[in-house]
Amino acid sequence: MAACRGFLLRRINDSCLTFRRHKFKKKW
Repeated sequence: MAACRGFLLRRINDSCLTFRRHKFKKKW
């Protein structure tokens, strides 16, 4: 369970990073 949770958190973090990148790209 703990491993699964960590994996999900990591996936969410990656999504946030990609979303931020897209936002910055749009701004630029």
